[in-house]
Amino acid sequence: MTRAFEEITLSIILVVYNTRDDIVNCLETLHRFPAPFPTEILVIDNASSDDSAEAVRAMFPHVRLLVNEQNLGYSGGVNQGIRAANGEFLLVLNPDISVHEGSLETLVRYMQAHPAVGIAGSKLLNPDGTVQLSTRRFYTFRTFLYRRTPLGKLFPKSRVLRDHLMLDWDHEDNRDVDWMIGACMLVRRRAVEEVGHMDERFFLYFEDVDWCYRMQQHGWRVVYVADSVMSHLHRRESAGGLWNRRALMHLASMIRFYDKWSLIVYRLKRRRSILRALISLLTDVAVINGTFVLAYVIRVMLGAVFTKPVFDFGSYLPFLGFINITILLSLFAVGSYRDLGRLTGANLLTDTLMRSVRAAGIGYLVVTAATFLTQTQIYSRVLVTIFILLLAPLHTAGRYLL
Repeated sequence: MTRAFEEITLSIILVVYNTRDDIVNCLETLHRFPAPFPTEILVIDNASSDDSAEAVRAMFPHVRLLVNEQNLGYSGGVNQGIRAANGEFLLVLNPDISVHEGSLETLVRYMQAHPAVGIAGSKLLNPDGTVQLSTRRFYTFRTFLYRRTPLGKLFPKSRVLRDHLMLDWDHEDNRDVDWMIGACMLVRRRAVEEVGHMDERFFLYFEDVDWCYRMQQHGWRVVYVADSVMSHLHRRESAGGLWNRRALMHLASMIRFYDKWSLIVYRLKRRRSILRALISLLTDVAVINGTFVLAYVIRVMLGAVFTKPVFDFGSYLPFLGFINITILLSLFAVGSYRDLGRLTGANLLTDTLMRSVRAAGIGYLVVTAATFLTQTQIYSRVLVTIFILLLAPLHTAGRYLL
């Protein structure tokens, strides 16, 4: 250890941002149920505008108050508290936590008895006394879909959600977990010195996931301690749908987490040509389908000019799949996915246009030939012609802007 912490056993760190009533209640419970060993309490105010800092200063003069002129984010505030703290154990609490009698002692005693544990968390109760689901398995793409789309409401008992939220466990016994929400995390200072502080790239959300993951990467255990009980108000502000501000912040932090740890993303970064080709492919698919929709609209507008009818758009969907495959293979054949990034400026524009024209020509021959082979003549050759005429310039524009 780089500093001496013999005098303080426990440092309690609370980061507040416009949570005056919550922090007052939390500090009152800490005063009512103190730990039986030397303890310090640090409150980091992240530029609150609701007099949170003034209330702490007036009502709890024994608390060490650090006031920031700007919001450092949750992880930034926690790290500021860690740097200022003197304890052997660091208890990171949300201000909407209420400690119960004996909860602090039980949690610290568990850490003292289990030196391999880097992070320990209490059992958290909802305001109605029910057990809060405060532990999780690590996220997967399917987990995100169920948690951030209507899928979760349509299939609330899905195996994906049950596994992620650990619903098949009654939360009544101590257990190693993947991660726990950052509302209550007791962290061993020696583990912090080895693993590092919270990653401040996570302004809000996923800083707890990342910290637990790093602890385990370094051989430290993350444990849920059922005998230590606290209450947590837990306003889940990121749960109001996919597009509210907090949900978008949660999504951004999730992307940042997987950008940091995903082997696939790492390999793509090491192979930038693959990444460029993948982005180009996705752009091409969007352009092909967008161009087809535009061509269909034009064909409908020109309906009076032609004797043959135009069918409803749904009738063209199977053919649209064939067109996608044909055009993508044509683009591949003319080299549109090779030498990406080699050309710039006017050379890039000219080269892209020539390849787009060649690919459109090949695609036109294949697609029009296919219309003669279909038994039901619902695939308008006029529509195909309009599509091909639009494709080359729109594909060139898409690639050039990319």
